[in-house]
Amino acid sequence: MPVFLRKCAAVCMAAVLSLVTVGCLDWEEDIPLEEQGNASDTYTLMLYMCASDLESECGFATEDLNEIMYGYTAGNLNVIVQTGGTAEWQNTVVADDRCQRYQVTEDGLELVDDSLGMQNMADSATLTDFIQYCSSNYAADHYGLVLWDHGGGVVGGYGYDENFGGDSMSLTEMSRALGDASVHLDMLGFDACLMANFETCLMAAPYADYLIASEEPEPGCGWYYTDWIGKLSENCGIPPKRYGRQIIDDYITESGWDSPSMYSTLGMFDLQQVTQKLLPALSQFSDDAVQQLSAGEYRRISQSRSNTRAVYQSELDHIDLLDYAQHSQSETADQLEQAVSDCVVYYRETENGSGDNGLSILFPYYDLSALDMLEEMYQTLGYDDAYPAFLEQFANVMAGGQISVSGFSNTQNHAAASEYSGFQWFDADAGYDESYYETYSADLSLLETTEVDGRCVLELSEEDWEIVNDAAMQMFAVYDGFYVDMGLDDYCEFDDYGNLIVEYDQTWVALDGQVVPFFHESYTSDGDSFFTCGSVPCVYNGIDAEIVLVWDTEHPSGYAAGVRPVYTDSVAAKGLYDICDGDTFQVYYDIYDEDLNYVETMTLDDEIFTVQDSLEVGYADAAEQLGDTFIYYVLEDIYNNTYYTDSIAYLKE
Repeated sequence: MPVFLRKCAAVCMAAVLSLVTVGCLDWEEDIPLEEQGNASDTYTLMLYMCASDLESECGFATEDLNEIMYGYTAGNLNVIVQTGGTAEWQNTVVADDRCQRYQVTEDGLELVDDSLGMQNMADSATLTDFIQYCSSNYAADHYGLVLWDHGGGVVGGYGYDENFGGDSMSLTEMSRALGDASVHLDMLGFDACLMANFETCLMAAPYADYLIASEEPEPGCGWYYTDWIGKLSENCGIPPKRYGRQIIDDYITESGWDSPSMYSTLGMFDLQQVTQKLLPALSQFSDDAVQQLSAGEYRRISQSRSNTRAVYQSELDHIDLLDYAQHSQSETADQLEQAVSDCVVYYRETENGSGDNGLSILFPYYDLSALDMLEEMYQTLGYDDAYPAFLEQFANVMAGGQISVSGFSNTQNHAAASEYSGFQWFDADAGYDESYYETYSADLSLLETTEVDGRCVLELSEEDWEIVNDAAMQMFAVYDGFYVDMGLDDYCEFDDYGNLIVEYDQTWVALDGQVVPFFHESYTSDGDSFFTCGSVPCVYNGIDAEIVLVWDTEHPSGYAAGVRPVYTDSVAAKGLYDICDGDTFQVYYDIYDEDLNYVETMTLDDEIFTVQDSLEVGYADAAEQLGDTFIYYVLEDIYNNTYYTDSIAYLKE
């Protein structure tokens, strides 16, 4: 993979490094004197660096260690680093075969503990021991902890230890680690993807005053450490809100420089406000939602969930919490909106932002199995379970709606009743009989197309369209008796009568003029601007990956934003790799038999792309390149069932 660094990662780590002052915030501006803190205070900053493939492949951990040393000056600040989690360090100082502890000094990194051996950085006991070591040997007035690595949100947790099979640490395991350490933190930071969520805030609330994290994936460069480390070196009594703002401002600026095509976010959250205001507001909102479900208002809630901004990929089931409150029609939505706003101390996103508000929440919709984990987490953490109780009731209504159409030939639901019975949340006797579903149901078993004014369309009544949450076009190419999945596009066009037009112009997404499989992921619009993205599955420079394509207001013709490595678990790739001249990739194709049963995924030996300067995104003639093709539309209803229209064949002339 190409390596993109803001500074040379080969800088000798034992050298005396000077302070870099790029983009410094004026700390004195609009800050009352009493908020400057006591300059004689001491601060111990703990950096838990599970370096993973971010270091072995790209050297990002080495880069950040250099940034810290550039910023550090001798004073009352202790910066203690635990290293591990990677197969190979891209420097000559840190050991590959064991975990180590270092103290940052003006002369570089000083090894202070080389007795650890190889430890699993995703083990809660390892984190606990590190925190206790720091508090015992570097006692201070203030403590901060930064967890550095990949992040997978509520389900995936934190970390990806290369030396232990990609193991990660769940939120409940993090809670155990922080609780056992018994050290209260001024600030808990995640230099990792997807950790700015309500559940992480709940986990951290008993142990820290503030949380700093990103709602979306972070670019590979991650946080920029130099300036805020420098400010803490000068005055360890600076309130967390002050250096928290510096962290966020520098991160957004640096992300714009290093990864201009990537959408980045970072926020700071008041954890006392989370437990005192947001949790009660969410509980009240959830109780109200349960009453709506009991009153037969499932459709309204499902559509609110479907219309809410999905964070990262929709299958992750993270949604923007403030956006969800704004889309809901609950009488308690205003209180929830205000509570979310009260928790957000400071938040920024890059200029190509797609409308996040800083804090996400897990709402299992595509993967209902996550609900059991969420309920167990609330029980373990000891919080009010009104929100999981609402989700459980919602999931049971959804399951009932899926089971009721399981016999349709043109539909696919996520599990049969027998499969749902393995989940703790599933209640076969929940009381939602057929009469509950009669109000909002439709016979979508035969989505036959017709011709209207010379066009092939799907006619549905207004009532039927009311239970459809989403629609997208699927395209296949016909090849040697098999069907090749060319992907899914969310393009929909309706005629003057409100009918869905089931046609396409026989063009498809192309890279450098070559038609490729493309899978749409997300779309957002506020009326004045829009943002849509999707991906092309491939082997990129020998690694399983996806080329991320973006269309937005400034780039209506689209562009290749970068390359996203693919992991086998729920960990999100930290950042996009740059697309560089000379890179090579092969596109993955999913192959199906004539009955559309999956056969295999393959690449073509004679189809190797080589990047020349950049990748041009566009549309090309699918008929000319692929020959015979066919399309159909995929409809998703309020119960998360998917239905398929007739297929329309396009034969090459």
